[in-house]
Amino acid sequence: MTRCAALCIVLAYVLPRAGLGQELIGGWEGDASRGYAFGSPIFSIGLGGHSALVLRGTGSYLYYRFRDATGSTDVTSPGAGAALSYRVRAGRLSTTLAAGYEVRWTTRRPSVGPLLRVTERGITAQGELFFQATSLTNLNAIVSYGDANHYVWARGGVKRQLTNTRFQGPVALAVGLEGTAQGNHDARAYQGGGLVTFELLRAHASLQTRAGYTWLQYPDRSVESRPYFGVGFYRAF
Repeated sequence: MTRCAALCIVLAYVLPRAGLGQELIGGWEGDASRGYAFGSPIFSIGLGGHSALVLRGTGSYLYYRFRDATGSTDVTSPGAGAALSYRVRAGRLSTTLAAGYEVRWTTRRPSVGPLLRVTERGITAQGELFFQATSLTNLNAIVSYGDANHYVWARGGVKRQLTNTRFQGPVALAVGLEGTAQGNHDARAYQGGGLVTFELLRAHASLQTRAGYTWLQYPDRSVESRPYFGVGFYRAF
């Protein structure tokens, strides 16, 4: 059965003259049995040169289902957090390192036994790296960790622009490859596939579709695999 994954609605708003930046990022990625939704306002303060401090608040909702010896357990985990980042942009390279704190209100509904509600707290850490290898080729990697539920999320990819290579037209087509790994002690997921992006250059926007395959590993050592599909949108103001 085909499962769908969507990562959508990415908006950015920047005020360079004041030396301040404001961004709003939101999205959802998942299917009927697992997913992650979030909203994150971001404020950046230029430090001069190529560096900036970035303040980020996040509201999120994580849900997933995993199999164990007693059957299956449904987990829902809304959360809220804040982080302070240091961002450096130099030439074709942009990198960000962040540390913060989050609280998650997690509910576990096992197929056998009572419902369990816990409040989880812990630090967060994240690193981002974007490298413009050429004017047409971009490499990127993002890794994040939440100590509250010991959840790791990592993605790496490469994208190559194929059309409008002189950036004179309004639209450009790009293709790429990506791989993602995520999970904790409950379940782990690995996925790999390709992406197609329509860059709307004059509108400062892009529309992205992705597809591939996901492999899931559960504590009872069982493995499940299925296709995935995703769509994403980015708009800068």
